[in-house]
Amino acid sequence: MFEGQSRRNSSGALTDWVLRGGVAAAFAMFGAEKFSDPQWVKIFQQIGYGQWFRGFSGVVEILGGLLVLLPWTVTPGLALLGGTMFSAALIWIFMLGQGANAIIPGAFGIALVLFWVNRRGLSASSLHCGSRSRNREAACFPEHEFGLPTLTTSRQNGFPTPIHEINEKNSLA
Repeated sequence: MFEGQSRRNSSGALTDWVLRGGVAAAFAMFGAEKFSDPQWVKIFQQIGYGQWFRGFSGVVEILGGLLVLLPWTVTPGLALLGGTMFSAALIWIFMLGQGANAIIPGAFGIALVLFWVNRRGLSASSLHCGSRSRNREAACFPEHEFGLPTLTTSRQNGFPTPIHEINEKNSLA
């Protein structure tokens, strides 16, 4: 649930805050519209699940925006919002038969995934965590942004072992 920030310099941190603030503000607005805009009442009537689903969708969007705003819950927030947007695109296509209206939520879903990938600093070379490389722990379990060591799945004496201890033992060997 806790996640490290891929950029540690001040301009990267500021950019991250601005982008997360923009996502939070946008989805707070989108969620609030579900409660105030009569157009959404008509759309959710066409979907056929009832108006409770409209309220639920609004709450999910507001909650997702708040989760994205908090540094330690960005990934769950982006997952919640991305799932909501991809679901909305599928509803527009398959339940409402209006594929053109699926473009906007689909684009938002893709943008949220790209933001997550960029924020995590993932690349093709860093997606090898399942391989048995010598520095697998160092590549796959980076230090936490708050300076706390990340725990690996390997155990010594029955307890998870911090990476810095594993790296120290490997460098001495």
